[in-house]
Amino acid sequence: MKTRISILQGICASLILMAYFLPWIQISFLDKGASFSVVDAVMKLTGMVSDAADMSNGLFKIDLSEVRNYSYLLYLVLIAAFINVIVQWLRNSPRTAFYFNLIPFSLCVAMIVAAVKYEINIFEITGIGFAAALFASTISLFVAWTVIGRNYDSRYQCYMKVLSYCVVASVIVYII
Repeated sequence: MKTRISILQGICASLILMAYFLPWIQISFLDKGASFSVVDAVMKLTGMVSDAADMSNGLFKIDLSEVRNYSYLLYLVLIAAFINVIVQWLRNSPRTAFYFNLIPFSLCVAMIVAAVKYEINIFEITGIGFAAALFASTISLFVAWTVIGRNYDSRYQCYMKVLSYCVVASVIVYII
């Protein structure tokens, strides 16, 4: 039997996947507007990097194959969202929801930080996809972490110990 929390996770995961196809950035200049979704950005960026790599190989003998490979990693964002929808509707895994929903949440936070850095009003340039992804990922992260925390003693005590050791080790490595 599905609980309300598992249904909420499925809805949030589905909303995040749909948000990738909705406009995230809306730019208007001289009465002409353009909007870009994450899917549009991935397709255009992959094509531009691929074209630049082909052109530089022919003209300058510069190898941009690594840049091309990194641009293909952007597809992992979309694949992770698709996998998360399937996992949440079929199996309801709060840990999977937490980690997969860190991706859209991080994208939204990065856009907000960049807007603050360049003194741009984020509400003027963002679209409905950005708002939906930020809202759904925040709710999903909160719900997933609440479920993980509630089950801490019974199921995730070993997991949390390992996570704590990893955090302490990374801080020590960073200090050294």
